[in-house]
Amino acid sequence: MNTPTPYTRASLAVGRGEVVQQNETFIRQGEWLFVPVPGLVVEAKRILRDEPVRRRAVESHVVEEVFRTGGEAVYFSETTRRVLTVPQFRKLLRQRPAAVKEDWRIRQRDMTAYGRGTVRHPEHRTVTLHGWHRILMHTNAPAQSLTHLAPLDYTAKTPAGLLREAGG
Repeated sequence: MNTPTPYTRASLAVGRGEVVQQNETFIRQGEWLFVPVPGLVVEAKRILRDEPVRRRAVESHVVEEVFRTGGEAVYFSETTRRVLTVPQFRKLLRQRPAAVKEDWRIRQRDMTAYGRGTVRHPEHRTVTLHGWHRILMHTNAPAQSLTHLAPLDYTAKTPAGLLREAGG
């Protein structure tokens, strides 16, 4: 089932017969929410194709096109599963210079992510994002700035409006 047109101003049937009122439309697939961002223009060279979006070491949702911006540089070790900020990594190297030979990779965290196109996951129906959408993570902590949004959830029984911005 494809997503409805963004900014629908009527009640919509959602999921298993639920109906929600909305001021703005966002789409939910599992723990991910997609909020339309009309007018966003992204240079083609900055678009990542078939990009995995995941919260932990679980199966990824795959978004056809993703653009990420901002965030904080961190060092990540696949072997130890540790994440260090740049100052923490520099301190580690001062204390133990041999750590430079370990499998540390620089990454970005807490980035703002946008997606468009199809979003796939084996446990959910594929949804299509027409135009760019901000990618946010559904959590149990309320976000006051986004409480005016109403969910369009094609995969879960109950819609929820509790958000946290998605990291990288």
